[in-house]
Amino acid sequence: MHGGESRRFLFLTDFDFEYTDCSGVSNIAPTITATKRNIQTVLQGAMEQLKRGDKCLIYYGGHVNVERPSDFPVEPRAYIVTTNEERIYDQELRRWLMESQSPQSTIIAVFDAANSGGFLGLPYTYEKQKKADAESLMLPTELMTSQVIEISSTRKNQPSFSGYFGTDARVPHGCLTWFLLQYLKAHSQVDLSDLVSYLYAKCESTGPGLRSHEQGQTQLPLLSSSRKLSGKFALF
Repeated sequence: MHGGESRRFLFLTDFDFEYTDCSGVSNIAPTITATKRNIQTVLQGAMEQLKRGDKCLIYYGGHVNVERPSDFPVEPRAYIVTTNEERIYDQELRRWLMESQSPQSTIIAVFDAANSGGFLGLPYTYEKQKKADAESLMLPTELMTSQVIEISSTRKNQPSFSGYFGTDARVPHGCLTWFLLQYLKAHSQVDLSDLVSYLYAKCESTGPGLRSHEQGQTQLPLLSSSRKLSGKFALF
């Protein structure tokens, strides 16, 4: 329980997750090995349990690759690479999220990875200084019961950068992850147009904090949703 709210955290990783709590005590968090089977089991279990007012955060930091079919104009397929080099294709992840039967719940998926933009194929995309644009070709999301929001660090065919941010930075953080967290710390209610402009400003033009070989390169974040968003709302 936190602030009267029930929260559950599951960490699927391929490394030990060490953390330091607010009292300065360090420990290793319990984790689940990030195999394809474990990821599918955890996500499908979470979808079955979603109910009115629930929010489910899915955060992925790792590798997203693109498989280009030889038969043009078949759409390239993006996939996540798991611990044991298995693939989770975009269509598979969408199908798992479709198993939610709660229209009043919200699923937020954050991808801080190369080639990740539009991974879930959501129909409404939000661009800098533009209103939501409907992508009519993305039909699979018509079956989404929950509201699904995707925040991705890049478009397809773009690398995702990391850097050393903050005055006490000791390890690199993904650009999207770092700046999204800073925004959420300062805003309990998210203004969509403000968030889009903020992420563009911070991620589009790479600058101080990035490693030297990444300076001057570009990544364009992408925010999309299964149902149209407007005004202010609580993202988490």
